[in-house]
Amino acid sequence: MGKNKLEGMIAEESRYLIEAMQELYAKSNDFPNRLLSIATTNIICQLAFGVRFNYLDASFLELYEAFKTQFSVPLFNFRRFLPEYITNLPGIYSKKHDDARKAFQFIRKFCGQQIIRYKKIMSSK
Repeated sequence: MGKNKLEGMIAEESRYLIEAMQELYAKSNDFPNRLLSIATTNIICQLAFGVRFNYLDASFLELYEAFKTQFSVPLFNFRRFLPEYITNLPGIYSKKHDDARKAFQFIRKFCGQQIIRYKKIMSSK
C-alpha cells in the first residue's frame, strides 16, 4: 500500500470524523474521545479489510467495543500461557477476563467474515 493511498484514507476519515464531531458536539458537551478511537479503528479496518464502516454500523461498533474490552485487561493474553491450575486460583480469574475472552472470539469471527467477503469479491473479478 502506497504512502499516497494511506494519506488519502486518513484524510477521508478525517472528513467523516469532523462531520460526526460537529453532530455530537451539538448534542453534548462531552468531547468525543470515543469518536477519535472509532475513527482510528476505522482506518485500521480500511487497511486490513479494504472497507470503511459507517460510525453507526452495529457490527463495526461491536468490533470497536470488543477491541476496547480486549485491551482493558492487560494480562489477558499473558494468561493463556499460564498453567490451567494457576488460572483457576481465586483472584486470577475475573469477569473482565471472561469479557476479554468473549471479545477476542468476536474479533476472530468478525475478521473471518471479512476475509470470506473479500475472497468472494476477488473471485467474482
